[in-house]
Amino acid sequence: MCFSAQISFIASGLLAGVAAASYYEVAKKGVLEQLPFATIPLLFAIQQFAEGILWTLLPGSSPIITTAMYTFLSVAFIVWPIFLPSAILLLEKNFIRRLIIATCLTLGIGWSFVGIWYFITHNTTVLIDKHLYYSVEGIMQEDWLQMSLYCATTIVPFLASSNRALQVMGILAALAIVTTYVMWLTVVVLNGSLRSGLRMPIG
Repeated sequence: MCFSAQISFIASGLLAGVAAASYYEVAKKGVLEQLPFATIPLLFAIQQFAEGILWTLLPGSSPIITTAMYTFLSVAFIVWPIFLPSAILLLEKNFIRRLIIATCLTLGIGWSFVGIWYFITHNTTVLIDKHLYYSVEGIMQEDWLQMSLYCATTIVPFLASSNRALQVMGILAALAIVTTYVMWLTVVVLNGSLRSGLRMPIG
């Protein structure tokens, strides 16, 4: 979470508990295609644990901070665009819906490779100022194409699913992303910092 170390660590523990319960249900039912989807809370737990570490150690500079930063961002920009459509694709039975989700997965694979390239070739930093701000030069910024592609890989699979619960999750996630992006864009416009790359409170 972007609020405090305590909240991040508590959220991480709760999410890990949800993941354990999800794994138990999958094992009890013996439905292995649900296993990747059951892993989603665990990945969120890892992200929140990484943010808890950042809250605890920042400001400063150390290998632990760097590892925590890249852990959070790697899940956000590399893992989710591939993992989310893959997990939902395994659950979907309708051919047309599967085709849409598979297209999102293809875009996600491309996005993830671009994310890896950005992390290798561009400056990446994390700052703390009431919130955690991740700065990845070139990613998203004011580029609506990049933003749209990211949403296509992480949100559209939920909306394309025939499962109503997943559709609701997709709508809520879309609203969260739009709200966060609008808040970030407002801040960078007011500060005149669009040239500095992504400086976005994610988490």
